[in-house]
Amino acid sequence: YTGLDFGGVAPRSVSVRYANAQAPTAEPSSVDVHAGDADGPVVATVSLPGTGGWQYYTTVRAAVTDPRALLDAAGATFVFHAPSGRQWVSN
Repeated sequence: YTGLDFGGVAPRSVSVRYANAQAPTAEPSSVDVHAGDADGPVVATVSLPGTGGWQYYTTVRAAVTDPRALLDAAGATFVFHAPSGRQWVSN
């Protein structure tokens, strides 16, 4: 996402709303939030534990570790990671 306008206030957290079919006890997927492009610094990592079904949405939040970098970049790139052997993350 480019051209983000945070109104001059550095974001302190990021929230992700999602669902997936994995059990809550399964190894979670995750998403790294980079300031700017995918080569920019990781400013947050959000764990995405299983919700138990595609119809069970939840919202998780993670702290932004370098709010200034995100504010200065005025953009963010989300890089998703699935556990080994899984070909998808979530909806």
